[in-house]
Amino acid sequence: MIRRCFGRFRKGLPIDSDNVHGARRMTNGGTTWYLVQLEFKRVQTYLFSVPELKGMIGANTLLGEVLRGRLLQRNGNTGFASIAREHSPQNLQVATALPASQSPNADNLPALAVQCGASLPPGIDIASLEPAARLGSLCDPLSGADRDDPNGNYANGVLARDGGHLNAAFPDQQSARRFVQAARQLIARRLPGLLVDWRVFELKKENDHWVLPKDERGRPTPVELSADQYTHCGGTPVYLPQYQICDITGLLPAAEEGCTPDGVREWFSSSVREKRKAATRFAQGKSYDVLGILRNP
Repeated sequence: MIRRCFGRFRKGLPIDSDNVHGARRMTNGGTTWYLVQLEFKRVQTYLFSVPELKGMIGANTLLGEVLRGRLLQRNGNTGFASIAREHSPQNLQVATALPASQSPNADNLPALAVQCGASLPPGIDIASLEPAARLGSLCDPLSGADRDDPNGNYANGVLARDGGHLNAAFPDQQSARRFVQAARQLIARRLPGLLVDWRVFELKKENDHWVLPKDERGRPTPVELSADQYTHCGGTPVYLPQYQICDITGLLPAAEEGCTPDGVREWFSSSVREKRKAATRFAQGKSYDVLGILRNP
């Protein structure tokens, strides 16, 4: 769904991919929008970097939690939970756009995008958007509080949030820049060791279509953001002799000291720590990745 939806923008068509049909155009709004595309790299390396089953389960849980977030219904409106680690949906708060003076604090990428101002480009009737594969009589296993709702994604400016990709639309370059910086910091904090590639594209409105301007080779040209987007985002230098190396992976710098089940001291990295915590939440039925929420659909 992610690549097909993105590809339709590149061809200069309305949002009517194989998964989205019949977008009816409404009033004219702004003529320039910005599409941010995040793509996780070397995901398999991240999943199996900790050579223990608990670490692998935790890595998979973290990926799902950070990338997908939680889509909630509140007073007839759909939104993403800002801090989604609470197990009970009724205790969750829906993310809203934050002023530039307030730092976004969501623990998942979709909610972070909303806090940074993500929204669908103007002139699109949300009610006319629908998945191509109508479920119809099919039973959605996520029919409860965590059920999937593509139109809810679109209404919040999130065009894709699966398969290692997140695409979100923003009304101006400042909002897109703010999201990129916040997303890099969130990934460094919650998914340490995972590589992410990000690109920003201009969306131009031509007649009743939103298109990606292309170069002479027919390829969309990414927007160059300011140099402050390349600043350090919280990682710790590796392979320096003054740092204790993680005993579990043998690669990353250690962040904490612990003990094995046999009482032997061990040093482990922040990546191992976060994966173990996520695996514990999964074992307790408190995770909200896809496998976790399927337990209580």
